[in-house]
Amino acid sequence: MKNKRLPEKLIYLDSEFVSRLYESEFDCSPKTQITRTEGIQASASLAFFSGGGSSSESRSYGISSLEMLDKLHNRLLQYPDFATLDYKMDSPSTYCWLEGVLGISKIKVTRTKQAITLIGKPDSDKKAKSEEFIGEEAFFSFKSGNAKFALSPTDQYFMSGIAAFKGLTHLLVDRLSLPSRALVRVFSANTSFGEWIATPLVIYDTDC
Repeated sequence: MKNKRLPEKLIYLDSEFVSRLYESEFDCSPKTQITRTEGIQASASLAFFSGGGSSSESRSYGISSLEMLDKLHNRLLQYPDFATLDYKMDSPSTYCWLEGVLGISKIKVTRTKQAITLIGKPDSDKKAKSEEFIGEEAFFSFKSGNAKFALSPTDQYFMSGIAAFKGLTHLLVDRLSLPSRALVRVFSANTSFGEWIATPLVIYDTDC
């Protein structure tokens, strides 16, 4: 492995993406096993829309995903920086690099209640409107310059212990701010707060 610091600086690695790209770049064909599971349909009508079973694919490589990532270094650098793109809604998804800060955002969900008096005078002791707390949700986010991204990661692809930060925001972690460089796939979708929806593929500490 050329980059000896890679294991120390890696935050997130989508092994599925890296292995597929490695196959394409180096014309490598792994040992593949496809297993099909037959299932009983709940009703006759479902069989019309379904093949009646499911398939899973397992692949075996001679090197690890970390070694693949190291060998793909120059290939990954060919992806553009998001800041250089004129990306707009209704555009195809794009692969690009982000330079910025990995963090955790939280949203609170509330429900507004309003009391309306149909007969008689309204009760002065009751508020006309009140907000009821429904719940709170935390998610990984990324800020790069003026652009903000809501990340849709797979927890198992985070390096050990990092995925747990999200669950700890309700108890222990008040703020997470990790200077990072991330390769992501950005989709033509926004949150209600104007953030782009993106799937992370590789995330490093900035100085990697």
